[in-house]
Amino acid sequence: MADLGLFEAWGIWFEGRSLTGHCVLGLPILWWSRIGKVLAFTGGLTAILDLLGPDVLRRFSERLRTTRRAQQFVATSTWALVGVFMGLVSTVIATWTFWGPFFLEAGVIVIVCAAALVLSGVSDKIFARVASIIEDPKTERWWRVGSFVLLLVGFHFDLLAS
Repeated sequence: MADLGLFEAWGIWFEGRSLTGHCVLGLPILWWSRIGKVLAFTGGLTAILDLLGPDVLRRFSERLRTTRRAQQFVATSTWALVGVFMGLVSTVIATWTFWGPFFLEAGVIVIVCAAALVLSGVSDKIFARVASIIEDPKTERWWRVGSFVLLLVGFHFDLLAS
């Protein structure tokens, strides 16, 4: 695997050749594609939260705080999201270390359980905080610029890997 700089990688891409099997800035191109997808998803998610607006997020936060059923939904969703995230992390760890799959799975299960318990108790506060960030004129601009940058950078790396 050849380790390429960013401009060299784009040169190969513009020639119509695949970057499969190459490393860019020390990481395999497959990982840059995955990182790009996560960044683009995060940028798109922030745009969706911005479109929903602070009022909707505050109402949802209040409903989470007062409804037991909603708290169970959030706990289940948290398990799922954290599980997906930790699956990606465990893949990275498995790629770069000598630890066996058993230790990775055990560690992932412990981390997922702990994170789900913590996040299920504070999820209403997270939505309320996001609502206040979107509503504040000082942070609104940074929120929008940040989501655009995440979307752009994510798309860039995903496109480079295509």
